[in-house]
Amino acid sequence: MIYAAIAKDSLEARKQYAAELEIKESDHVDVIYLRAKTDLLVTLLSDISNVGKAHNREATDEEALKVITKFLNNTEENIRIYKNHAGSSAQYFVAEQEGEILRDYIIKYAPKKIDENELSAKVYTLTETFGVEKKAKGTIMKALKDLSNTEGAKFAYDAKLAAEIVDSFLVH
Repeated sequence: MIYAAIAKDSLEARKQYAAELEIKESDHVDVIYLRAKTDLLVTLLSDISNVGKAHNREATDEEALKVITKFLNNTEENIRIYKNHAGSSAQYFVAEQEGEILRDYIIKYAPKKIDENELSAKVYTLTETFGVEKKAKGTIMKALKDLSNTEGAKFAYDAKLAAEIVDSFLVH
């Protein structure tokens, strides 16, 4: 899903870039932005594709998010370097734009991190199914992990906090 979305965005960015180049009075900043976006998305697609090819399959969304996160971390490091005048203002501008694009993908596709109250509610529901005996802890933790990976309802949570919450519901 993420790979397909980036591929679609990449094609659209390349079309926009080509159209901007044809307009003689095109804003120079727009051309720089579109070129940076095009280059970023093509490179991102290649790296995501390579992750899947290494395992003779398409990359999963989780793997795609890891690649995007790696790109974002590198981009943020570049921003810090360019901000301290180690690069040109154009390099800084491009890095800022790349960071914005990458953050948008993470916001759009990364699982939503749930807070302690939501996590407690999910654990409570699972204890109703699996019981509150101490021996149910492993089953509840596995069920929580499976629940967090359910297509259409994915969420992220702090596993250590989850273990503490599960312990608080169990009879000792």
